[in-house]
Amino acid sequence: MGVRGRECHHNGVGDHNCGYIEDAGVVCSDGVPSVCENGQVRLVDGSDTEGRVEVCFNNTWGTVCDDDWDSDDARVVCRQLGLPTEYAVAYSNARYGEGEGPILLDDVECFGFEPLLQLCQHNGVGNNNCGHLEDASVSCSTERPMFCGEDEFQCPGDDFGFPRCLPFMYLCDSIVDCVDGFDEQNCSTIELTSPCEYSVKEGETESIKVCLTVTKVARSLIHRVFPIEVTPFGSAKNETDYTFYNETIVFNGSYSEGDSECVVVTVIAHTDGIVEGIEMISVSVGQLVNPVYVFVIDYDYLKVGFVNASYSVSESSGVVEIAVTAFPDSSGNVPSIGIPFGLRITSGDGTAVAGEDYQDVLATVYFRPDHTPSAVIRVSITDDSLSEGEERFTVQLKSYDLPIVLANTVTEIVIEDDDEMRCPDLENPADGSVVYDGLVVGSQATYSCDDGYRLVGGSTRTCESDGTWSGESPLCSQSVVVCTVELVGEIEVEINSATYSFSGVGSDITGFVCKLDGVTLPDCSGTLTGLSPGQHWLRIVPVGCSVNSGVTFCFEV
Repeated sequence: MGVRGRECHHNGVGDHNCGYIEDAGVVCSDGVPSVCENGQVRLVDGSDTEGRVEVCFNNTWGTVCDDDWDSDDARVVCRQLGLPTEYAVAYSNARYGEGEGPILLDDVECFGFEPLLQLCQHNGVGNNNCGHLEDASVSCSTERPMFCGEDEFQCPGDDFGFPRCLPFMYLCDSIVDCVDGFDEQNCSTIELTSPCEYSVKEGETESIKVCLTVTKVARSLIHRVFPIEVTPFGSAKNETDYTFYNETIVFNGSYSEGDSECVVVTVIAHTDGIVEGIEMISVSVGQLVNPVYVFVIDYDYLKVGFVNASYSVSESSGVVEIAVTAFPDSSGNVPSIGIPFGLRITSGDGTAVAGEDYQDVLATVYFRPDHTPSAVIRVSITDDSLSEGEERFTVQLKSYDLPIVLANTVTEIVIEDDDEMRCPDLENPADGSVVYDGLVVGSQATYSCDDGYRLVGGSTRTCESDGTWSGESPLCSQSVVVCTVELVGEIEVEINSATYSFSGVGSDITGFVCKLDGVTLPDCSGTLTGLSPGQHWLRIVPVGCSVNSGVTFCFEV
């Protein structure tokens, strides 16, 4: 018996709990089964979660044009197919190939929350100005698409159907900032602005303030969470050597250039009883290029310095080698260091002068990781062929403010002059000359005067071991000048305390003129007092004779 339409069971006329979205329909055909339902969507030429979008109307499958096609439209397609929408990506330009048949939808504009694609705004079924080269596609992956790196910001597809990957420091709104050619100028940028280095001793806790600062402001900032990551280096191990509590930095709202969001992270350095030297971890935010380095210091070990407090070197050797090393701890252990570090070497003058007696030192010595720190610094010594005796200078060690304990930071270099000691050349005295058999230690110099002059002082001098000549340089004094008046007898100079007297011996000295230091005295007898200390010259000249006549006496007060 046929069904006339009134034999079926129902709740009664007007009694329901449905919406119009659940309106039922039928297709009355000549017996050919229907191909699809109106509004049904499918993904073609891809996989179960991605492909070209096709929609069905009037029992015909057709494609969707990519005009205004974006991630909101992709989310609706994924939702309608029962697939995840979190990582929905819209693609254009026939990413999964060109379809066949009609193009059924164009200028689709969804808000993103619609349950069916056909409920989004569009130009009407079959109305389009597109070709199949513009067929739209989607990806409904359950995981983040792998087109961009983990720490990059991914815009949806560009004009060629591929996503745009922006650097991690860009803060973008995927709906607003990525649609107009994916121009990163529409995005704000950030930088990590925190101190470069921290150090923490074993058994202590360090609080590290990590800040992200806005360096460029675009139209808007969306809510974005930045996880802070810690990476160990060398022998450092989480929970064994340190404990780090995970934190995040959150941007949420509008910001101006220079605004920052900060968080304080805590690093606990554990005392493990193992001598390990320095261990290092880096605190970073994504792929920002300037992480914060934290040095965990084992102070039982890392003491670096000069091996010796002083070095002696002969001038002729040309070089002195200064050793730098790590000193053992109380247990006698000298382990390797897990990170590279540098030490600054400088020099300072003493009695030796840089550039004259040695080559100035200004250098950095680098130590490789995982090797016992040791190095040899070579300082050039200048052989100047001058006998200067012993000279000294210093070499200092600095650590560039790295967390390294320094010991023996200054060493003194003693230059032993092995040049043969020599005395300087001597000048000829006035009205005389000097000859010597050499300038080395022990050499003799002999003085003599020209004719008519006699030597006042010693006639020989010796080159001493300290490079000086013994005694004083003698003088040549003019001898007695023959005059018509003969000088009879001898002249005696008596010195008694501060009193000086001149008297004739064997004859009276009357008839003579006496000059003291060039000044004529009242007479040549009597007593003179109050002479200043030093050498004085007394000249006795016969009356009527020239001043070049007579006898000259030298005495010292």
